[in-house]
Amino acid sequence: MDLVFHRADGGTLGFVERLHEITYPHMAQLKNHVQMFGKSILYCDPVVPLWQSSIPSVRQYLQDSDQYAVTLTPDAEAWMFELFKETAPITMTLTDIKKCFASTFDGARAFCNKTAWNNGYKSIVLGENLSSKMWKLQPTICHGATIEILRPPFWKMNQWQVSFRVLNINRPDEFLNMNYRDNRTVIFEAINWYRYPLPYGKADPFPKLDWKPVPIPLLSNKDEGHLELDWISFYGYGETKIRNPRWPQV
Repeated sequence: MDLVFHRADGGTLGFVERLHEITYPHMAQLKNHVQMFGKSILYCDPVVPLWQSSIPSVRQYLQDSDQYAVTLTPDAEAWMFELFKETAPITMTLTDIKKCFASTFDGARAFCNKTAWNNGYKSIVLGENLSSKMWKLQPTICHGATIEILRPPFWKMNQWQVSFRVLNINRPDEFLNMNYRDNRTVIFEAINWYRYPLPYGKADPFPKLDWKPVPIPLLSNKDEGHLELDWISFYGYGETKIRNPRWPQV
């Protein structure tokens, strides 16, 4: 459940004011469209045709002018592939895991958005375009992800925002030894949103890793990311278990 706030003098505090009373950093979850609007993501977007049954449940961070897609290093790409190997079932071959890696970071997906191995960029893991520059990871996150809020909300760009922890690509020693299991506030699960069952649909992991979590790190060229406060559901006091990122949540 979300945070419940109490004030010693019995007075009433506004939501943002109350968030200044808790201790930071503090865990929170990125809401999905059903939690925000009572509708599935596929019905919130009128551009999505009725025949389309699923789409990635992805959004970009709020970006400053000096925030941009991260150009991976060979070590960072190798580490990301190790994350895939960590979560893949033992029945999957290395070839199958590479197929999932290639599909997840396809240039048509939001995670790369035309800066991928199949857009002429280099991938050492996949053995593609080895004489080119390394492929890039966009500043994106999936709905349902748990993040670590770094400080109280702040007003910027005419809206309340929160800052959350990311992994700075320029400090690889801080993340190259991380695994998915113990670092799920900075490594989120890739989510697909399905139109059915009506009326809300459901969210599941990408199926190409045999229904196991597909891990995506929050890599950035900065020390923090920003999101709209309205989309954030704060963990309750003492709540430490990572919430299920899928919908319906169980």
